[in-house]
Amino acid sequence: MRARTTWILLVLLILVAAWFFAVEEPRRRATERSGRSGTIFPYGPEEVDRFSLRPPGGELIVMERSGEEWIITSPVVTPGQRSMIDLVLDQVVPGRKLEEFDGVYDFAPYGLDDPFATVILFNDRRGRVDTVRVGDTTPTGPRAYVRVNDEHAVLITRDLMHNAMRKNLSL
Repeated sequence: MRARTTWILLVLLILVAAWFFAVEEPRRRATERSGRSGTIFPYGPEEVDRFSLRPPGGELIVMERSGEEWIITSPVVTPGQRSMIDLVLDQVVPGRKLEEFDGVYDFAPYGLDDPFATVILFNDRRGRVDTVRVGDTTPTGPRAYVRVNDEHAVLITRDLMHNAMRKNLSL
């Protein structure tokens, strides 16, 4: 009886391993290649050439990368505080997607009809312009609702994205 049980368990182990390597692993690799491996954007903060930020209750701030430095071009033209701008970008790009709700057409319950804050990211090398609308924090914990571009999906991200919008980018 012991030998039979051992063989049955061995066969089950082989079947599980075959399933993992034949089905699950290729699926995981395809997800990573498509850029949907838990990040919102397929690029990092160092690839953002310029961005605009409309913080809560504030006016539009536009920043452009000039070499290694940042220049604020609106509402005034002045050198930007590099450490603060890099901190905001590190918290927003590539973004961590914790959950996704597809097929959403009513954004009001998520605070996205009139977003808490809006960021528009320009990545010239990839020819991308991504609009990120940050809504209310979720009622169940330290997370934020986010909508990217005109997709009918609501993403839940870490609250760092929500908190980054509160930053005062000193002129």
